[in-house]
Amino acid sequence: MSNEYDVSHNVKNAFSVKQNSEKMFRFLAYSFLFSWLLLLTFLINVNGEQSILGTAYSLIIPLYYYLLFLVVTSLILPLFWIKRLAVCILIPKILFDIVLIGDFFLFGVYRFHVDMMFINMLLHDFKGIGISFGLVLLALFVASLVALVNIVIYRKCHKFPALKLYRINFAVFVVFLLGQVVHVVGYEYRQVNITKYTPYFPYYAPLTSNSLMTKLKKTSRTPFRK
Repeated sequence: MSNEYDVSHNVKNAFSVKQNSEKMFRFLAYSFLFSWLLLLTFLINVNGEQSILGTAYSLIIPLYYYLLFLVVTSLILPLFWIKRLAVCILIPKILFDIVLIGDFFLFGVYRFHVDMMFINMLLHDFKGIGISFGLVLLALFVASLVALVNIVIYRKCHKFPALKLYRINFAVFVVFLLGQVVHVVGYEYRQVNITKYTPYFPYYAPLTSNSLMTKLKKTSRTPFRK
């Protein structure tokens, strides 16, 4: 009886489904505010005239990355139910933020995003791409700051205001869909003030539904019959 109790007690201490699930999604929500600011820096590179609708759409684009993180986190959530593995959520989040910062400067200079070709050059021709020792030290310092920000959020997020995450995530999804509808229409009618943002964000793939626009056009052209 005592052995059964000890096993049950140990299992209970090793796993935490509800508490860890809430912590993972709360950390993701709060820490992504930092990522959202990093993503908005890519708008500095955007040229041309701005419009109110285009600007609003550009502010919605970072939600694309939040939803990707949300989906991936949901898929691997059972791993984080193990208390000792919960802290591993920091690894992809810190790497994501570091890559965003590096990609921002890379795109600003060379006008392309981090890809396998660049990573290969970085590994095999370090000096050939113009990275000095001082720049390496600066990169390490920035990476340390990024890691520190995420670690602090992870350790303190339980003290932050409680969020109704289901409602917030649903609202985020709805806003994101509205932004995608704006892009679908803008892409169909070649509205540059909407479509011009796509190449500036790393690996951003907005919807371009020609079939949807065809159906909408047919519906709008159908005469009303009594």
